Amino acid sequence: MDWDTLELIELVVTLSVVPLAILAAYLDRRHRAKSASAWREVADHCDLHFLDRGAADQELEESYRGYKLRVSSELFKVEAGRSTQTCYVTTIAVNTLQAAVREARIDPREPYAHETGEWKATTKSFAAAFRQNDAEVTRWLADDPDLRHVMERVQAAGDNLELREGQVRRSRQHLFASFGELLKFINTTIELTSKIDARARQLIRAEDAPGEGKVVNSEMEEAVGAGASGGELW
Repeated sequence: MDWDTLELIELVVTLSVVPLAILAAYLDRRHRAKSASAWREVADHCDLHFLDRGAADQELEESYRGYKLRVSSELFKVEAGRSTQTCYVTTIAVNTLQAAVREARIDPREPYAHETGEWKATTKSFAAAFRQNDAEVTRWLADDPDLRHVMERVQAAGDNLELREGQVRRSRQHLFASFGELLKFINTTIELTSKIDARARQLIRAEDAPGEGKVVNSEMEEAVGAGASGGELW
C-alpha cells in the first residue's frame, strides 16, 4: 500500500469521525437542556428550591412529604485504558426523622471502594454490611425481611445505597431528563426512608415496653402505603 493510499484512508477516517463528534456534542447539549427543564418542573411540582449551575451541578433542596432532602447531579470522568469517559451521577440524600437511625451504619459496598462502576450489591453483601455494624438499631433493621428486600431491590436496579448517620443516600449513574423518572426516584427513596423510620419507631416502643414482644408491623404499612412494597422496579 503506497503513501497516497494511506493518506486517503486517514482523510476518510477523519472526515467520518468529525460529524459523529459534532452529533454527539449536539445530543449531549440537548439532553442537558431537557434535564434542566425536567428538574425545574419537579421543583415547581414539589415546591423545592432549584439551583441550576449546569447539568454537572444541578440541585433540588427543601422539604417534601415531611422529609428534608437534597438531590444533586455531578459529572465524573472515568479512565478506561487509554480513553476517558464522562458520566453523570444523580444522588439523593434524605434525612430520617427518628434520632435512633443516626446510629445505623449500613453500606453494602464495604469493603469495596466508594466509586461509580458496575458493582451491584447482593443479598450476601447486605447481610455482611448489617453484621459488621453492632448498633442495636442496625440489628433491628436487619431483622425486618421486608425492609431488607426493598434495599436489595434498589441495589439490584443498579443504584448505590447507603444508610449512615441518619441519612439515606442513593446514587444512580444517570442524568434525569424526564419529570416522571426524577419524581419517581425521589418518591421511592422517601418511601424507603419512611420504612426505616417506622421500623426505628418500633424499636423505641419495644424498648419502652419490655417483655411485650415485638410490635406489629401495621404502622410501617400505613406510613408508606402499598406502592412501596409492590413489585415495581425502583
